[in-house]
Amino acid sequence: MWKDFFYFSKIERQGILFLIALIVIIGVIGNMPHLFRPNDTVDINTDEVKTAYEAFLNSIEEVEVDKETSYYTKNKPEPVLAAFDPNTADSATFLKLGLPTWMAGNILKYRAKGGKFREADDFKKIYGLSKEQYNKLKPYIRIVSLPKESSHKDTVRLLAEHIQKDTIHRVIKYPAGTVIDINKADTTELKKIPGIGSGMAHRITNYRKELGGFHAVAQLADIHIDVEKFKDWFIVGNEPPITKVNLNRAGIEQLRKHPYINFYQAKAIVECRKKRGNLSGMQQLTLLDEFTETDFEKLKHYICF
Repeated sequence: MWKDFFYFSKIERQGILFLIALIVIIGVIGNMPHLFRPNDTVDINTDEVKTAYEAFLNSIEEVEVDKETSYYTKNKPEPVLAAFDPNTADSATFLKLGLPTWMAGNILKYRAKGGKFREADDFKKIYGLSKEQYNKLKPYIRIVSLPKESSHKDTVRLLAEHIQKDTIHRVIKYPAGTVIDINKADTTELKKIPGIGSGMAHRITNYRKELGGFHAVAQLADIHIDVEKFKDWFIVGNEPPITKVNLNRAGIEQLRKHPYINFYQAKAIVECRKKRGNLSGMQQLTLLDEFTETDFEKLKHYICF
């Protein structure tokens, strides 16, 4: 880039050499007065020197202006006019249309703050956009129809519809003192108990199915439900419909599906059957290291022989 400022034409180089030679001659004459007689004089036409110097400066200025003009002329791309939507066009599109970078940035900032162009005339409000530029771009502006802003009445209407819909689907809860059988209630009935929503109701029914039925309300603690909070809402009938697992017939996979039997316990039961034959009671399970007293207390309601 700096070389452009030190490039001179042939005529300019000759002028520079002439000036350098003239300066050298003047310097030599000024420093060596003894080479000339007192009466000798040097005939130097100062007007010619001044004229040559001014011509030299003018030529440099002309070269700089020409180079600067030619640089921007060559590097500035020609505008490509094409249809565009000012609400969706990117910066590259605006630059191709001939808009400067700073103006494209202003448009994007305006849109980022929520600004919308709802008609072509809105585009001429862009800061810095001349009337000539707008008239040139106006035939190419294509604005996709935007949804009208909802009025206050529309907002109130939508809110009322939402409240009405929520009221229709709202579950009416049981009053305090209501008691239901935990083994017979479905999800719809469970959701009528205050504090139980759809998620908790499904957890209860799914766990009930895995167990084979509840033998006590306290078993809700197994699925992380606060028993104290709901104990007054549930009861377990005198003869709860519990499905039991036959330890002499069930395989490992069937045994391990029960929440109270893990894989190692199921494997121990099957191996014990192979070695000693069919099991006859809980007493035989006490010989297996895989079971504890707590396990027996839980299992006794869900196994048979």
